[in-house]
Amino acid sequence: MAPDDGVTQAEAESEQPRWRRRKEARPQELLQAALDLFCENGYGTTTLSDIARKAGVSKGTVYLYFENKEALLVAAVRDALEPILELGERRLNDPDTDSAVIIRELLHTWWDDWSSRRATGVHRLIVSEAQHFPKLTALYVEQVMGRGRRIFAALVRRGATRGEFRPVADAEMIGRLLTGQVAYAMVLAHSVMPTGNPAPAPRAFIDAHVDLCLRGLSRPG
Repeated sequence: MAPDDGVTQAEAESEQPRWRRRKEARPQELLQAALDLFCENGYGTTTLSDIARKAGVSKGTVYLYFENKEALLVAAVRDALEPILELGERRLNDPDTDSAVIIRELLHTWWDDWSSRRATGVHRLIVSEAQHFPKLTALYVEQVMGRGRRIFAALVRRGATRGEFRPVADAEMIGRLLTGQVAYAMVLAHSVMPTGNPAPAPRAFIDAHVDLCLRGLSRPG
């Protein structure tokens, strides 16, 4: 039915249920709804009906895109974290920017991106569900934490080769230090601290950690 006089097509569509007007957006809406609920309530207590309701679709629609709840969990984690890891790998090939600048920018961008995607609860989710989903935990450790560690280790080696950093015996360990503190910042962001002892702001925490690492990597003088 055509929209009434004086009402634009976009306004008419906005009045329709989401399951009718946004067919092409359904997988993405399901992934974000799943991530929100998994991070907020945990995997075990979140049902496919909960996810469908939050995404504005029927439960049957979920099965059009995902085999089961576990497949949806894996896809949601990948969708939240994959783009920023790809950005890090691309920045490795930037010939015009100092390695220290790339390291700082990447860590800040990672945090800002994950915050915007409401994905900072993923680390706590993975830790809490580790015993129930060892395959997911292994995927996260290798494809997220391990991949991030390799990116930063490569940046450390790059900086040493270009004379920006002092020679480093174990770039992999420094990569672990850099990525590990981002994971810790995720934990801080979702921890309940005792009254009178507030957790530090995660972004400021990351910045202080980067400063410390880069000073340790700097060449004398």
